[in-house]
Amino acid sequence: MDLFSYLTIVFSLLYSVAILRLIGGFSSAFKAESRYWVHLIFVFVTIFSIIFSYWTFWAFKDIDWTLPKVLFHLIVPTMYYFMASVLIPENPSEIQSWKDYYFLHKNKYFFAVLITIIYVIISGFIHGIPFGHPSRIGQLFVLIPIIFGLKSSKHSVHLVVALFYLTQILVTSFTVAVEPGWLLNQ
Repeated sequence: MDLFSYLTIVFSLLYSVAILRLIGGFSSAFKAESRYWVHLIFVFVTIFSIIFSYWTFWAFKDIDWTLPKVLFHLIVPTMYYFMASVLIPENPSEIQSWKDYYFLHKNKYFFAVLITIIYVIISGFIHGIPFGHPSRIGQLFVLIPIIFGLKSSKHSVHLVVALFYLTQILVTSFTVAVEPGWLLNQ
């Protein structure tokens, strides 16, 4: 087994735990009497983002890995686990209103998204991804809704932000990012 395959196992475990957290709370979050569609959309966005992040990880297969590089790259799956923990708490069946829960915890989620995007931007510079690369445009574009997510407490604003992120991750996944290694192959 080569080093990248070995590291992929570590990353897979972290990503898997985050997805399991989200899926594990889905039945509680989907109950008709307490569900909040904006929250559910962000659960789906986070699941798709985790899959997308794992898919993108293939681009780093040829890196000369060192422990500092591994620790640096573990930031993203760790942030996704944090996001999953914010979206789905330890005991999701105890949530009476997912709308109330969402608005109480939204800032934690959006700050985690912000930290993750800033990390991805910095990581891109470290790996020599040019500023004009398609991923750069997307990274800068997704920063804008975070401001609205942090500042607003209006349902309509959060619905638009959630739908924006859902559209963005799906469009990116099925256009520029369909091939493994897409990030460094452009």
